[in-house]
Amino acid sequence: MSESILVKSGGGADLDVVTAIAADIVAPKVSVDKDGEPIIGTIIDRGNWNSSDLVAGASVTIPAGKHGGSGKVTAKSLASQTACTATDGYVYSGKTYWKDGTLRTGSMAVNSILSFSAAAYGGKQILLKWQNPYAATGKPFSGVEIRYGTGGYPGTGGSVIYTGAGNNTAPGGWSQVVVTLPSFGTTYYFSLRSYATCSAGIMYGGVINSSAATQSELWLTFTSSQNYTIPTGYSKLDIFAVGGGGSSSTRTTKSAGLGAGGGYTKQQNNISVTVGEVLSIIVGTGGALGQIASNGSPSIVSRSGSVLVEAAGGTCSDNGERIGRGGSGGGNTNGGMIHGGRGGSNGSSGYTGGAGSDTQGGQLDSSYGQGTTTRAWGSGTLYSGGGGAGTSAQNSSSRPTWGGAGGNGGGGSGTGNYHTPGANGAPNTGGGAGGSGYCKSTGTLSSSGGSGIVLVHLY
Repeated sequence: MSESILVKSGGGADLDVVTAIAADIVAPKVSVDKDGEPIIGTIIDRGNWNSSDLVAGASVTIPAGKHGGSGKVTAKSLASQTACTATDGYVYSGKTYWKDGTLRTGSMAVNSILSFSAAAYGGKQILLKWQNPYAATGKPFSGVEIRYGTGGYPGTGGSVIYTGAGNNTAPGGWSQVVVTLPSFGTTYYFSLRSYATCSAGIMYGGVINSSAATQSELWLTFTSSQNYTIPTGYSKLDIFAVGGGGSSSTRTTKSAGLGAGGGYTKQQNNISVTVGEVLSIIVGTGGALGQIASNGSPSIVSRSGSVLVEAAGGTCSDNGERIGRGGSGGGNTNGGMIHGGRGGSNGSSGYTGGAGSDTQGGQLDSSYGQGTTTRAWGSGTLYSGGGGAGTSAQNSSSRPTWGGAGGNGGGGSGTGNYHTPGANGAPNTGGGAGGSGYCKSTGTLSSSGGSGIVLVHLY
């Protein structure tokens, strides 16, 4: 058997550099390996492979093989994956959500109050009123938050004075609340914002403003007896009362009258009261004119039959036998003296007349005053002066004397056969009556006491 020798021609490929294997060649292409043996490729030709099964949150595996370069991986439409019943109005304003394949922004906002006002109600109380919003989809409403300040509208600052729905929750209805502020006679500024409570917390709406001033403390003066009902907004009471002044009477010849006492004063502070309570106020009358002098009557303030304050009336000066006692004492006189004693003032005793001047104190009888101030509230108007004594002298130099300050009832003077009654105590001062001047004739000389007064401070 003969051998064949294959002689390679020059310029052939060097098979030693071949590294490709079947897995590197697209099927059904044929190549040779480094030994010159033919090999058939095993890479699958995928052409332009496509996928349209990708859903949100999923992944797809791209198969091995040759790809043509124009294939696509396409996600399924989100519309089929994000179907929902929510609308923009059910999602908080500014928050985003997917609906039917579209990213949307919520528009839900707290419903706004339709109207808001503030008005004085009584004392330190203010009435706040608002109109609820009408129901609307995407506009929830639970109530209102109200803040206040004194230097301007507080907005979302200041102090919260009320949170809630008031006394009426009906859509479109008017609701209100009465709030108590710290001070009387002060302008307060209010800012209201509506709110809605939900699972995410509290949502707030816009702010609307109103302002009002609280009422002032009440300073009341009663000059006649009556009932008084405690108004809304006040819880405390101070009372200052002055009893009626005593009267004077002289019915003996050759004598002068003595001054009557001013009404006593009485003060009571910090009495608790409630709205609607009725105070019975009795203003004391002054001692009346008459042959026999009379005491002033008391001024009394009571509630439901219980006395809160009682200020007694001043005592009378009768026929030169006694000098009036009271809030301030009546004046005294000595027979034949030019000067009668002037009445006491501001709780002091009366004075005794003399030849040259008035002196403190009494000789016929002690005309003591109450010994404490008769000024309203301790430092105000002066009340309850004692009446001055009449002049005992019978010459032309005799002259009238004066009642104590606050009483306004000076004593009269008499000359010759003439007799002159003393001055009356001034109305609503509690002043005591003045004593009559000296006289020679018979008859009665009488002067009336001043009526009392009641002052009330409500706060």
